[in-house]
Amino acid sequence: MKERKREIGYLRSLGFEKFSIYTSLVNEILILSVISGLISSIIVICSLPFILSILSREFLFPVGVLNFWIVLRIIVAGPILSFGLGIISSFVPAIKTAKMEPREAMSRGEI
Repeated sequence: MKERKREIGYLRSLGFEKFSIYTSLVNEILILSVISGLISSIIVICSLPFILSILSREFLFPVGVLNFWIVLRIIVAGPILSFGLGIISSFVPAIKTAKMEPREAMSRGEI
């Protein structure tokens, strides 16, 4: 969020409300985290058979069949967890940044 202060300072000086800036930041976080969650879920699903074969061969780890319900759980859980972590890690910085006044950013020399 620190690198976004200049942009947010410009938006605040143009008259955008704090709530609209905050919602745009949260929407951006939502989109990026869900996309990254889907991509990571696809990577996990593609690499899971390879990892399970290594575990069963090297460590005598009992391996079940990768069925539809397991894949569905991975696809659903990935974006949800990614979104949750994205919101948790950016909630406080987004609020602080959205509350910033334009003159505050200008006095710091950031605009």
